[in-house]
Amino acid sequence: MSTTTYEWIVKHDDGPWSYEQPCWVFTHRDLAPQAEADIRFTRAPAAEVHAEMVEVAGDRDIWLVGGGELVGQFLDVDLLDEMVVSLR
Repeated sequence: MSTTTYEWIVKHDDGPWSYEQPCWVFTHRDLAPQAEADIRFTRAPAAEVHAEMVEVAGDRDIWLVGGGELVGQFLDVDLLDEMVVSLR
């Protein structure tokens, strides 16, 4: 997920971190981790992180959440199989 998405979730989620699966946050900032959550902050390019994500996911899908900049990084190196777009 992107920094903006991570910060939005932290700000609007009143309870503990909602996700059980590991979560990568692509950021260039120093962000506070959430207690008892498997959050991996990274500054690495999407292509480098993708291999680790696939290994951890096993046979499950990888869900990429964020804006066009983050999604575009994965698209630029042909790492997207499917795109689901949601508008509000």
